[in-house]
Amino acid sequence: MNAFYVLTVVSLAILQGCASYYMLTHEEVDNRLIPIESTIRVMQRDSSIVESGPFRHTFVQEPSDFVIGSGSERKSSTRYAGRVLRTETDSTAQIELKNTNGVTETYFICWLKDRTSLAFAEYDYLNITPELQAGLWCAGTITQGDQTRAFKGRIDLNTIQTIEAKAFSPFRRSALSPKSRWVNVGLGGGKGAAAFLASYSFLSGSTAYSGRFVTAFTPPIVEARRSFSFAEIAALYGVGFKSRFFSASLSAGISYVNGSEGVHFSTIGFPIDIEAAITPLQSFGFAGKIFWTSNSKKSWGGLAICLQFELQR
Repeated sequence: MNAFYVLTVVSLAILQGCASYYMLTHEEVDNRLIPIESTIRVMQRDSSIVESGPFRHTFVQEPSDFVIGSGSERKSSTRYAGRVLRTETDSTAQIELKNTNGVTETYFICWLKDRTSLAFAEYDYLNITPELQAGLWCAGTITQGDQTRAFKGRIDLNTIQTIEAKAFSPFRRSALSPKSRWVNVGLGGGKGAAAFLASYSFLSGSTAYSGRFVTAFTPPIVEARRSFSFAEIAALYGVGFKSRFFSASLSAGISYVNGSEGVHFSTIGFPIDIEAAITPLQSFGFAGKIFWTSNSKKSWGGLAICLQFELQR
């Protein structure tokens, strides 16, 4: 158990150092799978670079009517980041307000129907209306050569060379991988026995489906009054999430258990599986799994450290 906690802490520490830009694939760009909650960097064919922060960019494919941005709720001064549909607003206007430094700036205000209001600085929001052309709309900065200036506007998809996104938090589900498949293979053990574990997992949104095989035996170096063997095949269902560098899942299900401890036994079990993994490479990573099976003959479980291989979609 202590080893699992250590693995989780090390995973988070490594992940913080891995927070960086990574290139989106052509498939992700073509399918408009750009995470609005991440900073993006758009390299254009004229060598200019547009950088846009979280909730300051969006794809427009058809006539749309909403405001997206990162600002604050005016009455409570709490931070706000997200999208507001026009049907949720009473009115909008640009007014001059003092910022936190006491400097007067022009803000875009959304008065909502729930009697709250949101304030957005000039380059922290996009006001999307039905007459706007299709394309990638961004608010942020544009760099051309050694010159950087504020930018707000549309980027034609034909002018885009590459798009990169930045992974901020391990606990934010990735919009780039709505469906993922991976295989774990590892070694571990539990009370009085060593174990080999192999599993296959499929994540669709936040729903996790997996199959698990565990076999356990008493190592020759361990003195035991009785030899112990244990094998299980399990089908599990649960919840999970996956970002660029981190994934986790919690699932339970049903299994068939076969083994011996003095006498042979076979029965139906009820397995539980907890997994946490880091993936420094897109197709390879390391996982820690806590596994347990309750049954009427021999309940058993343990910890396994696994290699994780992501399967191509």
